[in-house]
Amino acid sequence: MDEAGLHTLSRVYRQTLYDICVVGLGYVGLPTACAFASRGFRTVGVDIKREIVDGINRGQSPLGEADIVKCVKEAVSQGYLSATIDLRRAVAESKAVIIAVQTPLENGKVRLKYLTRACRSVAAAIKSGALVIVVSTVPPGTTAKMIRPIFEQRGFNDGDSFFLAYCPERIAPGNSMSEFLNNDRIVGFDNGKSGDMALQLLKRVTNSNLYSTDTVTAETVKLVENTARDVYIAFANEVSKICTKIGVDTWDVIRLANTHPRVRILRPGPGVGGPCLSKDPYMLLQSYRDAKLSKKSIIRYARIINENMYQDVMKLIRFGLAQVSSNRKIAVLGTAYKPEVGDPRSSPSEKVISELIHDGFDVWAYDPYCKETFGAREARDLIEAVKGASCCVFMVAHRVFSEVSITQLGRFMEEQPVVVDAVGILPVGEELKGNIRIIRLGGISAHGIC
Repeated sequence: MDEAGLHTLSRVYRQTLYDICVVGLGYVGLPTACAFASRGFRTVGVDIKREIVDGINRGQSPLGEADIVKCVKEAVSQGYLSATIDLRRAVAESKAVIIAVQTPLENGKVRLKYLTRACRSVAAAIKSGALVIVVSTVPPGTTAKMIRPIFEQRGFNDGDSFFLAYCPERIAPGNSMSEFLNNDRIVGFDNGKSGDMALQLLKRVTNSNLYSTDTVTAETVKLVENTARDVYIAFANEVSKICTKIGVDTWDVIRLANTHPRVRILRPGPGVGGPCLSKDPYMLLQSYRDAKLSKKSIIRYARIINENMYQDVMKLIRFGLAQVSSNRKIAVLGTAYKPEVGDPRSSPSEKVISELIHDGFDVWAYDPYCKETFGAREARDLIEAVKGASCCVFMVAHRVFSEVSITQLGRFMEEQPVVVDAVGILPVGEELKGNIRIIRLGGISAHGIC
């Protein structure tokens, strides 16, 4: 950065109350704010929900992750973290602004209305010379074609009167603050001075590597990362379907295939949940100009496979229930979208529970991390969930579930119950455990069912 740029930056820094303003205090924004506050940055978070803001200012985290809970409490008491609903004031009093608002999928299309609204508000309030970093997931070209023009309309020029960068988040619920601090990051910018500013800031809060590129490439990388994982999972689920038709055990096939030094097949399961893998592939597909090519894409087929895996689970449940009594109680074990987290967004359990309730079953749900039940009755513990049930379904591979004794579980269930393992949490090869019939997704026991 030249001397004039440093002078401008120095002047901005002297006139501000905060080092960092984080717009949006959700699953990405709050860990981001905590990461900066933990490194001694004076950080203010902005959110439209008064209850979230008031809770943080009392030192209470709206997210249950242990590291986040601890950091919010400590950072607030030490004066490094605060929250407000007054976006314009917070932005005007900050050296750098990080925008971390949602970009949800609605009716199959990604909506950027929350992001554009946030950018307009930030552009109306920032001081000359401020750094703006966008971390929200967006379609390729959004930073250059939509975000930068919003600031230009306010008279700001990238690399001169303000500095703009795109740095997609790489965190996952459950360990988000540690991942923010320790994962490699991609930093996209279209002006060298803006890139210097962003890199200087992120180097002070990131323990790992920072890779520089342009904004369109950075936006595309983020989508490709998550889409690749979705496709990998879809392949595992397709393998599961094929193995079931053949009559061989999927889990054994994958285990043996993975002994090859260049093969690493993932685990099949009831579907893909969470806010990213279920959305980002569609965002990437929007980049196709030809709708026909988009419809033929392996990415779209992967989405179809993963979105409909719950139907395979339902077939196993219905087949199992046809072999037992007319007892209508079913226990669903796990409502989070993945193991060891309390996040229920787009969880495959939602579709399964909805179908079972629609079919008239008495559905009970238990998850040691997640309180969401999707309309099922909430069980206080595992025993209450399975007591008197004719069927229980493992929908999430929480470690605590892998420690459950199926034999002991059967003592609380109805006589000759069925256990459906949709996540491969039970030992391979067991079809019967005492009086319990075990049906595993992708297992030999599912042959002829799916």
